[in-house]
Order: sequence, then C-alpha cells, then structure tokens
Amino acid sequence: MKKAKGDLDKAQGDAKAPKRMTAANVAVTKQNGVLDTANNAKKLQPKQ
Repeated sequence: MKKAKGDLDKAQGDAKAPKRMTAANVAVTKQNGVLDTANNAKKLQPKQ
C-alpha cells in the first residue's frame, strides 16, 4: 500500500515537473535499479 502511494505521488510530481526534470528522474531511477541489481547479486552469491 505504501509503495502504491509513493508511485502515485511520484506520478503526480512527474506530471508537474518540467520535462527535463522528469528525464533526470528517469536516469536516476535507472541508476538506482542498476545499483539494486548489483546489491541483489551480491546477496545471492554464496559466502566465501
């Protein structure tokens, strides 16, 4: 539920934001996604 509200707030914010800001937000979101993927990969690796 909390995530859905966050997504809604973000969508409303994006609607109000200038297009270039939205593009920057998308870039940051993609970057965060890459970091999350890397972190998940580390967690999945067996402990040395």
